[in-house]
Amino acid sequence: MIGNIYLIRNENKKVVPALCLQKEEQIMIMGQIRTANEIDIFNTQTRNEMERYNRGRKEKDQIKIRNKYEVNTVYIDQPNGLKSKSVVMVNKLHQIKLHQIVKHIAQVPNEVVIECVNLLDYVKRISELKNELYILKKKAQLAQINNEKYQDYEKRIEEIIEQIGYRNVKSRSEKPFLNYREVPNSGYIKIYKGGR
Repeated sequence: MIGNIYLIRNENKKVVPALCLQKEEQIMIMGQIRTANEIDIFNTQTRNEMERYNRGRKEKDQIKIRNKYEVNTVYIDQPNGLKSKSVVMVNKLHQIKLHQIVKHIAQVPNEVVIECVNLLDYVKRISELKNELYILKKKAQLAQINNEKYQDYEKRIEEIIEQIGYRNVKSRSEKPFLNYREVPNSGYIKIYKGGR
């Protein structure tokens, strides 16, 4: 059963196509399938090929290159039985019982199932890291307000940002304030010549 694509009836009584990823006694875990769009097909290439394709094109003509933490689908092409090229959405899982299966449609190789399971583990890990990052930022903010030390939080926040793959941009407010009046260096400089 693992690696087969079925039409299933989900909790909302809708019939959707899904790929069987795991089977535990009477319960199966299925990843929902949708039609692949241009971005899904484009992101199956290597990063160098994608950048080479986008080079020289205007921003509106470029196809979006997903960052690592944005990838939550596995491209499965068009197995026999499906009408179009498709992807498995690992963030849309259904736990179903055998009586909820409507019809068998197609089958995919075991490599696709392994790739889906690995991506599912990765997506769960990223989600946990994002939750931890949110909590740590709140704690650091609270410690800053209460005038307590928060360097440990900052260090862990930087580690998490690196693990997820976000760009680590430091804020400008880290330079010390020496009580000098700073000259504005961006935007228009307004000159007031007296009066109100």
